[in-house]
Amino acid sequence: MERARRLTQLWNWLPAFRAVAETEHLPRASESLHVSPSALSRTIRLLESEVGQPLFDRVGRSLVLNAAGERFLSAIRDSMRIVHTGLEELERAQHVGPAFISVSETFAPVFVLPALDALRSHFPLVTPILSTLAGQEAISALKRGVVDLAVLDGATADPAVHIDAIATLKHDVCVAPDHPLVGSTPAIDDLALEPFVCPIADEHGITPDHWPSDQPRRVVMRVEHRQIAIDACRQSGLLVVLPRKVARYHGLVPLDVPGVGESTLSVARRTTLGTAGRAEIIAAEIQRSAARVTDREEISDPS
Repeated sequence: MERARRLTQLWNWLPAFRAVAETEHLPRASESLHVSPSALSRTIRLLESEVGQPLFDRVGRSLVLNAAGERFLSAIRDSMRIVHTGLEELERAQHVGPAFISVSETFAPVFVLPALDALRSHFPLVTPILSTLAGQEAISALKRGVVDLAVLDGATADPAVHIDAIATLKHDVCVAPDHPLVGSTPAIDDLALEPFVCPIADEHGITPDHWPSDQPRRVVMRVEHRQIAIDACRQSGLLVVLPRKVARYHGLVPLDVPGVGESTLSVARRTTLGTAGRAEIIAAEIQRSAARVTDREEISDPS
């Protein structure tokens, strides 16, 4: 009974703690919870008093999660995930409700939309909701429960996330069908002065499109979304590095340039605690869709 009493005392404070812990920013957390910053600050102080130790370090006017807070946040995430899984178990007989999916707009029409078409015929009460988070941002959203699964070009291992490789992507330099380079077989050195459109470089200054980092090229445009790069390639005659499967889908021509890299397309979801739910059935359908795409390419294009 004492354990139940203590948990009952803590329970209503846990969403507030999680919001502050994940943002480390009282005004932003209070906005998401629709409470005042002062009320939220008071809740955190009550929680820390109950657990008997600080969960945040006060740095000026900021709150920074400390080691104890990190452990407590991990436990709360696990607990909320168990409760969420229990709710899914209640719905699972019909597989109903929203499924939040993160996928690049570049990969969506090739790998995800066909899977969702197939899914709809078997599970018409599941409603996919798509967003375009990428990389570590998508993994973080998975762990927080903001999205249920993410399709990623390269995914970093994380113990809280289950990752399945679904396709090997061969990247190539691609051009519009009427480009003068169509029909040629250029070496990678021959393209150094050609105009490229590329993604925005990451925080380390690396352009995430699998062009060799030690190979010079002339970048005339950088874009946040690769669909814009595809449009610039088609309309402005710029070169772009894309997976061959994606380039062909969008009507671009891969030049078969040696030396451009490969990557692994993966589907990531939170580690399952129970039987298959919406995320798992969608992940399985995306895997089947990717296998069909790969099979078609192997038949039509031995390269």
